[in-house]
Amino acid sequence: MELFHVSFTEYTVGQTYIAPNPTGYHLRSVARNEGWINETLDQHRQEGFPSRISSFYACSTLENCQAFIGNKTIESKNPIYYKVDMDCGTGFPMVLIDKIKKLGQDSNLLEVCINEYWSPIREWKYVEFLHPSMSITEVLPFPDPIMANKGRMNYNADLEVANQSFF
Repeated sequence: MELFHVSFTEYTVGQTYIAPNPTGYHLRSVARNEGWINETLDQHRQEGFPSRISSFYACSTLENCQAFIGNKTIESKNPIYYKVDMDCGTGFPMVLIDKIKKLGQDSNLLEVCINEYWSPIREWKYVEFLHPSMSITEVLPFPDPIMANKGRMNYNADLEVANQSFF
């Protein structure tokens, strides 16, 4: 499946990469005391679904990818945008990660939210795709910053659905 990935890591076109276990993303989550989110989701994932702790993440649209990274830089480096191929067919609603974080580990709505993440029944505009490997098909030029607005609109539309469903 052709998707979009953003990273501060330089990848080579034509190469396939295997995600480390755990990924840097998960280690940064642990450092922020948010590792429990990935760990809890992984404990409740269906058989055959990828681990959040050891997967690459990608978006279905470049604007969603751009909204995800925002204006972040690392050591004055700009993010690099890639077109990637990942062997995955299911997207998971990214907004629910923030909802799970807000709900907290002890919420009685946590299970419902986790179930919706892994087996969405609502219509979501901003979904993340996970897989333990990805192939780089193209390095993309830095996108027009205005494109991120569409990604933020998608995220905000999902936030409204999540607020109506889980609060």
